[in-house]
Amino acid sequence: MILVLVGTNPYPFDRLVGAIDKFARESGEHVFVQLGNTPMEPVHCEFVRFTAKNRLLELIQTAEVVICQGGFGSIRDALAAGKPVIVVPRKPELGESPDFQEELARELESAGRILAVYDIENLAGTIKKAKTFYPGSGCQSQIPMIIKGFLEGSLPKTPVRFWDKTPSTEPLRDSAIAGSWKVLVTGGSGFIGTHLVESFLADGIEVVNIDKNKPILERHFPNWVNIDLLEGNRVSDFFMQFQPTHVVHLAARTDLDERADLQDYAVNTTGVENVIKAVREVSSVRRLIVTSSMLVCRLGYHPCSPDDYSPNTVYGQSKVLTETITRSADIPCVWTIVRPATIWGPYHEGMMRGFFSVLQRGYYIHPGKTVCLKSYGYVGNSVYEIRKVLSAPPKQVNHQTLYIADPPINLREWVGSFSEKLVGRDVWSVPKLAMYCGAFLGDMAAKFGIRNFPITTFRLRNMTTENVVDIEPLLKISGQLPFTVSQGIDATVSWLKSVR
Repeated sequence: MILVLVGTNPYPFDRLVGAIDKFARESGEHVFVQLGNTPMEPVHCEFVRFTAKNRLLELIQTAEVVICQGGFGSIRDALAAGKPVIVVPRKPELGESPDFQEELARELESAGRILAVYDIENLAGTIKKAKTFYPGSGCQSQIPMIIKGFLEGSLPKTPVRFWDKTPSTEPLRDSAIAGSWKVLVTGGSGFIGTHLVESFLADGIEVVNIDKNKPILERHFPNWVNIDLLEGNRVSDFFMQFQPTHVVHLAARTDLDERADLQDYAVNTTGVENVIKAVREVSSVRRLIVTSSMLVCRLGYHPCSPDDYSPNTVYGQSKVLTETITRSADIPCVWTIVRPATIWGPYHEGMMRGFFSVLQRGYYIHPGKTVCLKSYGYVGNSVYEIRKVLSAPPKQVNHQTLYIADPPINLREWVGSFSEKLVGRDVWSVPKLAMYCGAFLGDMAAKFGIRNFPITTFRLRNMTTENVVDIEPLLKISGQLPFTVSQGIDATVSWLKSVR
């Protein structure tokens, strides 16, 4: 279905409505027109004058191509849905609008975000072209966000908080990089991906995020393309369109649902195959990072080699397949597998709803006072490490498997620091024996279908099993990390308090 959005402008737009009606008659294609205040009614198209916003968004989601006037609202909604967009700017000299819409259309067109029709006779040909068109990232253009802010009476609507800022990447900033890199991030709407996309944007590097989910930050919408990695043809088509030089594959299902099976983690297997296939089909890619997980080995297990695995979760098993698929593929560029440890920081919605929520309510109880070392990583440092891997000499990173983490932390001290800042006191400690009794009750509750019990044996083992990964190979590449644990805690607490 081809969707035409005339908008709510009080002026008529007979030129567009007449042209699309002619196209529908000659092509036989299904066309739906949101007609607005245009008096002309199409004969060969389905139409409605106005409709509710939710219905409009549903129509956009089902459309193959969206054609709209040059107003920012319609363009924004269509781009946010990842649809090919044709903009037909209204012309003041024809009485179609008092506003000059062509400037915005040309800016977005030059950024590769849309197709534009300035001569209505070219509409049919542009529709044909749009069916194989995928929007570029347009990262250099801030005009859409500026216009949006102006229309809403705020520039910007939400101030940039200090935890939105990227880690200090002075050693990475290079005008040659900014001009020659085209970065594609899969899963850039997720926790780590949000920070990584923000880092590239801050340094003026062209970046696009392909993800089936919307970005966390509204300012990232111009750089988002709505693609599910399980749709292999769409992935390949977009790689061919964008021609990336650097690819960071982050997209994954990451939960530890004990009821799931491997098929539920298809994005971690089939999704990886589709990304690697797309990389092999273009000649532009120079670097590829494939993200795995430290959970390819159970906590406390120390592997002897990169392919020495010992997963004890279905998620871990799926990430073993992520790695074996990568290693067995004939990838024609420098590639690296990275295994993030437990990464924390602002925008981690899972930790916000889970661990941090319990901590903020003062319900957290720590098992005993024994020192338990853990490999955790503050997300600012993780982004810094990923970018260092992308720019390192090939001999240091090609075909390598590297852990992404900070130096080990004392879990009890880390939790206590958060508790002091969030609730003004240290966490309570309970003897391990009492905790194990509670975990046993949690296991029994789970067998009877009660899934929200605060502690189970699985969770308790995660809290008490020491787990330290080897980050020395990575530190030889990254050098000193930009953030301390204390700085990361301060930034995360500020974010948590802002969203409470």
